[in-house]
Amino acid sequence: MDPAWGVPTGVTGPGGAALDAFYSSKRVFDGDAFKVWITP
Repeated sequence: MDPAWGVPTGVTGPGGAALDAFYSSKRVFDGDAFKVWITP
């Protein structure tokens, strides 16, 4: 866990690979700030 954000780091497996692909496709890199909108 990242102590500053309370989020997991070093995610592996199929979910981690999918998340990495998503971040790469949206050009979100380590240290980049980004917003998340959740819609119903």
